[in-house]
Amino acid sequence: LMLIVNELDGVIGWLTYIGHQLAVEGKRSLDEVLESAIELTLGELRSFLTGRSARYKILIKQLTVKRSWRELKSLIESAEGRALNDKSLHVLLKELIDHGIVEKVNNEYVLSDPILRRAALRL
Repeated sequence: LMLIVNELDGVIGWLTYIGHQLAVEGKRSLDEVLESAIELTLGELRSFLTGRSARYKILIKQLTVKRSWRELKSLIESAEGRALNDKSLHVLLKELIDHGIVEKVNNEYVLSDPILRRAALRL
């Protein structure tokens, strides 16, 4: 149980999902359930990204670890080979935060839960 709590960083929704998958759906291992959760989240991320600027994907992939505003701006500029104005980055981050994908912690940004971080690595 502690392994699951540690793996999911105590996120209640994922703890409920894991419990349901193990008890009701008959999944046999934590790895099998985590894989199912990652695939579900990956599908949701892809749906979110459909029709949006490629900058969202760049940000999501970079936010598997905590990053400062400056780092994010530099990473997007490097990926695109052109300057990015501050307002554009603000709008991108605000939308990601408003959708619960990203959170701001001590002036740094990061994906909001561990399953999102794992799914983002597969984008």
